[in-house]
Amino acid sequence: MFLLFFGAVMAIVGVMAGVYLGSRMIEREGGTPRKPQNKASAQQAEPAPTQPAERRRFWFAPSQQPDQALQFQNWASTRLQNAELREWIAALSKEQVHALAEQLSAFCDNLGFNLEWLTSQRLVSNPKLEPTAVVIVEHYCTACLQATSAQSDFQLFKKALEMLDQPFTREHKLITQRLYADLVRRNIAQPMSPDLMVANEQARQEQISRVLKDVSTTNWVTFMLAFEDAARADEAAKPKTSWNSTLRNPFRPREAAASAEQPAVNLNAQATSNEQGA
Repeated sequence: MFLLFFGAVMAIVGVMAGVYLGSRMIEREGGTPRKPQNKASAQQAEPAPTQPAERRRFWFAPSQQPDQALQFQNWASTRLQNAELREWIAALSKEQVHALAEQLSAFCDNLGFNLEWLTSQRLVSNPKLEPTAVVIVEHYCTACLQATSAQSDFQLFKKALEMLDQPFTREHKLITQRLYADLVRRNIAQPMSPDLMVANEQARQEQISRVLKDVSTTNWVTFMLAFEDAARADEAAKPKTSWNSTLRNPFRPREAAASAEQPAVNLNAQATSNEQGA
């Protein structure tokens, strides 16, 4: 009987101890237990994954750009074989050499190697790959030099084609008049006939347009000489803008702005004077 009573007491004590220990564990974990959340609320609570940082196109960080561009300039000025190319790169301004290094770095990256491998001498230990990389860089820089040297000629050619296509737009009207008057002065184009002098404006414009296209077809070299003079006078008559607003090639040196203002050409008076002189 005594053993039965003792066993009951021990069972009650064990239950109470278990309850006490369970409550203490819950308090230690932060109080009341968490309630399970459904999947929808859990998905809404989760922060959206951040997008990975965009990979920079070039081989240097913004804070390192001036130093790395200078490193490329110093390397190119001593390691490239072409003396003219070395002198050209050495004479570039900070902005120009940065633009060249930036574009060259992207070009090298597209071909599978890093420009920094050359400028930091990492390829020196590979006598097979280093000469190949140097030749690639030299060819690219040579193309940039040639394009820079011919840029003004390309722009002049483009402008001449645009003028021939639309000679009397607002942009081209003045230069068209200058050009026609100059061709008449050079005895390359015939002056307007008396009938056209009193005709309407559209008829005169159509005649001038035909003359300019004929001269460009039969005597392109002389046509371009006259066009270059007319274009130069047209640019001189325009309001001056900052040099970097018209500098399309970042490697091209700054040009001196034209200073002489020239009056507009009186087309009818010019043609009349040439006709009387003839």
